[in-house]
Amino acid sequence: MNNLRKLISHIIGIFLTYLIYIFPFQTIFELLSGKHFLIYYPFLFSCLFYILLVIFFKSKKSLRIYRLIIYEGMGIGFISLFIILFALSIKSFFSFDYFYLGVSSLFLIFLLVFVSLKNGSLIRDKKIFLTTSKIKKNLKFLFMSDVHLGSNSKNYLNYVIIKIKKQNYDALLIGGDLIDSSSFDVNELKIFKTLNKPIFFISGNHELYLKEWIKISKEFHKFNIKIIDNKKQLFGGINIIGICDNLLDKNREYMVQELQEKNKFNLILMHKPSLVWKKLTNIVDLMLCGHTHNGQIFPFNFLVKLKHKYTYGIFKNKNSTLYVSSGIGCWGPKMRLGSHNELVQIIIRKG
Repeated sequence: MNNLRKLISHIIGIFLTYLIYIFPFQTIFELLSGKHFLIYYPFLFSCLFYILLVIFFKSKKSLRIYRLIIYEGMGIGFISLFIILFALSIKSFFSFDYFYLGVSSLFLIFLLVFVSLKNGSLIRDKKIFLTTSKIKKNLKFLFMSDVHLGSNSKNYLNYVIIKIKKQNYDALLIGGDLIDSSSFDVNELKIFKTLNKPIFFISGNHELYLKEWIKISKEFHKFNIKIIDNKKQLFGGINIIGICDNLLDKNREYMVQELQEKNKFNLILMHKPSLVWKKLTNIVDLMLCGHTHNGQIFPFNFLVKLKHKYTYGIFKNKNSTLYVSSGIGCWGPKMRLGSHNELVQIIIRKG
């Protein structure tokens, strides 16, 4: 049974590899040249590229050029796939010269890839204002999630820190997926010490994927990063509750109920946006989440909405607020189309 599941997963993997890495460029070649590949060539290329993908994702370290081909190829292939599907639909319904259709598709791919790479390299500032009678003085938090160090480099971390240092804030909240690869040297997190501000962190799904996460997490205190997985931290009269990403929804709900403080402003850090928020609106004043990247590359955001009801932005229910961030970094391809990297400023005013 296990062998059958592995076989099916490999077949699906090869098919997806073909769709993203081979099919769009095969189709463009055929539109421009008027020639067609023999059927076994695309299959052979798909199998070879799939093997490269498996080796890449299982290896702890890889060459920069290898990572560039895999990740950026994924983003370019995804954008190209939907442009090609659109071009083929035009070809089916209208009489259109194949060569010019290929040229138009190629131009559109280059344009959208350029825009995506540009967007993926920028970080926007986002501000959220809340008013509450539960605090004695105004507080300002910075919230970021999904830095994805490993997929993103030390240089990107430096860029993030520069952005943070330009802000006036009381504490930094990190909503998970700070690290997504064992190839990242955890000692590079020492730059966080230069912030000289309290930093509270919860683990996301990518930290929990790391084989040595428990060992790595024990190093965080050296960099002034306090892990609050399934713990609470009182700060400025606000009860900050951290929820680890490995809990089931029913356990998340129970944990929040156990850690909440009556008559205090309860701020929940939870990596994945969860329907649990709707059940806890009488307890939770503010819940901050990430994970979704707002789809990262259009039109993938529509697929993300099938998985997560709360994909991006502010949601309110009674006196409770949920904010789902698109994240401060990209996973995989350093590309954004229809979404953006963001550093979120949470301004909580007494009222």
